Amino acid sequence: MVTIKTASFHIFVPIEMKKWIPKILFIAILLTMGNTFTCFAQDRFINKPWLVSYGVNLIIEDGNQFTGFAKNEKIIWNISPFTFFLEKRLAKGFAIQGAIGSNIYATNQKISGLTLEVPRDIIYTDFFGKFNFNSIWKDTSSFDPYLGIGPGYIFTGNGGEATGNICFGFNQWVGRGDFAISLEGIYKFKVPLIETYTKDNIFQINLSLVHLIE
Repeated sequence: MVTIKTASFHIFVPIEMKKWIPKILFIAILLTMGNTFTCFAQDRFINKPWLVSYGVNLIIEDGNQFTGFAKNEKIIWNISPFTFFLEKRLAKGFAIQGAIGSNIYATNQKISGLTLEVPRDIIYTDFFGKFNFNSIWKDTSSFDPYLGIGPGYIFTGNGGEATGNICFGFNQWVGRGDFAISLEGIYKFKVPLIETYTKDNIFQINLSLVHLIE
């Protein structure tokens, strides 16, 4: 038994406990550092900033492309991709986002069972209400996943079609900076508002660079 003397009383500390003191202090330091980085991470969105992102997309309208790709068949993907997002972070992990983009279905690409003889332009616009899961576990230092839902509209050369969209993805923030890499998937359910609407829904993949603006 070791006696630690103080000005007014004695504290008895078992010798076995002495070896745990450095470990407890080390853990306390780590927790303090973790809390510091978490506070910094939370400060990233504390002022409800704007997020601007721009990148490329892959639009898949015919599910047979996945089957053909898995069978190692020659697949013709779309060309000339472009996508742009503008997002406003709100309170409690919520955000609103608007997106616009374009692409081109290449010649000989199969869409809805038909082989295109000429390229077909694609233009789309989407609006989302989003929820960022980091608002739950209070850490947005790097991995920033989200889920969103909202309406959209896509024009593919032979008419326009409304869509109901579900998006899921994440932002991977680079260090303590204001930039992130975003990977996002969007499933678009076509809404039969016109007689010529096609039944094939759309799966879209976006890869973007995100910039946070206060």
